[in-house]
Amino acid sequence: MNSFFDLLLKSNIVFTVLYFVYILLFSNNTFHNLNRILLLFIIAISCILPFISIDFNFNQVIYLTQEIPNLKGHSIFNENTPLITQDGESLFWTKSKTIYLTYLIGVLFIIGRLVFNLIKLFKIKKESKKVNDGDFKLIYSKSNSYFSFFNWIFIPIGKKDNTNESIINHEKLHGIKKHSFDLIIAEIFKALLWFNPLVYFFQKNLKTIHEYQVDKAVLQKQSLTSYLQVILNNLPSKNKVKIYNYFGELTIKKRIKMITKNKTSNWNLLKYTAIIPIIAALLMSFNFKNDNLENTPSILPINKGSYHKISSKFGKRMHPILKKERFHNGIDFTAKIGTEIRATADGIVSTATRSKKGYGIMVIIKHNDTFETLYSQMRNYIVSVGERVKKGQVIGYVGNSGNSTGPHLHYEVRKNNEPVNPEDFFSIK
Repeated sequence: MNSFFDLLLKSNIVFTVLYFVYILLFSNNTFHNLNRILLLFIIAISCILPFISIDFNFNQVIYLTQEIPNLKGHSIFNENTPLITQDGESLFWTKSKTIYLTYLIGVLFIIGRLVFNLIKLFKIKKESKKVNDGDFKLIYSKSNSYFSFFNWIFIPIGKKDNTNESIINHEKLHGIKKHSFDLIIAEIFKALLWFNPLVYFFQKNLKTIHEYQVDKAVLQKQSLTSYLQVILNNLPSKNKVKIYNYFGELTIKKRIKMITKNKTSNWNLLKYTAIIPIIAALLMSFNFKNDNLENTPSILPINKGSYHKISSKFGKRMHPILKKERFHNGIDFTAKIGTEIRATADGIVSTATRSKKGYGIMVIIKHNDTFETLYSQMRNYIVSVGERVKKGQVIGYVGNSGNSTGPHLHYEVRKNNEPVNPEDFFSIK
């Protein structure tokens, strides 16, 4: 789940950055065809770029092991052992699940609305009079506005006047240019990033470009004065469905401004090359790894304020069960059962299982050639072997499994397969 949100965050960042670039550099250009391609490209690259993985750190190699190294007297066990939670208890309902559910509701709402509008459209078509006009179908409906969807052109009953043919030709151009494909793609993309308000403006910009394209094509065959009169007689209406092309889509002021605007100089085409280094910078920022910052344990496995105390530190101590002096390989954090346990660095889960003795339910994360961390005495874990985890990501919950006298987390840092003092990597105050 966390990996999904990580990809979603990256997609949102790519979209936001590129959309702002479009607004600042290209939105006022008269290169309407190129701007349409650019907007569709922003959708595509926002969905693709987060999945591209390039390791810019050539010195770092992460290996996944199938066995656990000898852990100072504890037995080696198999990672395929099924997950057993204390007393058969189920996983907690976490904050991340609540966020995921909220996100899913938003996605389903927008997709559901898309499906509803498509069903409604087919119903209108079925109940209306239809006339074939070459590759197009003219549909005389009870709607209040002229609009089109692919090669279907919907015409309000009773609005036959001398501008009717001009509007129909306008809508045919939407069909020829396949603008409905763009709008459906934009609607699905909006469902993915519905939480970002910019995606709604983006959708409006795409429809604006569609109108600019058609206006430009119409004016090659029709006078500016007569065409502006047609626009004036068909003012924009409210509550429009986003996946249809409406004749009165834009305000007159905005439309006239672009129609009468001087053609943008071809020198401005060079600005479009700015997209390349921006995408390259985004790709590097997502994939560049710094061992010192990302792959070295550097935070507490339990947030400050969420644990009671440090019951045992690294070093020799009197074993609480065996009542003998033994070396303690890690640090014990006493906390309530169910307290969130977090990965202390980026890495790959190499083990997620329950030992037959000692560590109880546990997770081992391999961070790089040098470091790995161990989290044990857990109630349960919510990661799986081979999963990539991020620093701060919740991997499980405090429990009382294995050799334990009370709820706590046993946390170890291992450097070159040898236990080291976790306190060397963070400060406890």
